[in-house]
Amino acid sequence: MSGDFRALEGGYKAVYHGALPALGSSTALFNTAVTTALTNNPGKTICKVVFTLRTAGITMTFDGTTAATAGSVGIDYPTGTYELWLNANELKNCRAIQNGGAATGYVVVFAAA
Repeated sequence: MSGDFRALEGGYKAVYHGALPALGSSTALFNTAVTTALTNNPGKTICKVVFTLRTAGITMTFDGTTAATAGSVGIDYPTGTYELWLNANELKNCRAIQNGGAATGYVVVFAAA
């Protein structure tokens, strides 16, 4: 993240980082990360999340009610690093399931500085 000029200029800062949750069934992917970030940084506005999928892809839905179904219902993300510009409520609505093996990875939540 140190190469990100917006972070260096104070546009936003990392307020949470940790492992992705287990995704054996359709799971609220960023709920714990966002809740922890808001609890530890009251008054901050969550603006984006960066996540890395290391070992397997995932299938993700964004409406908070539709269960993600591997390779069927939702958007497929293969292994790699992704950036989503969503607010806290939108991030809490993301549901995901592993697609093609046990998905492990990492998530960083950013808030406006």
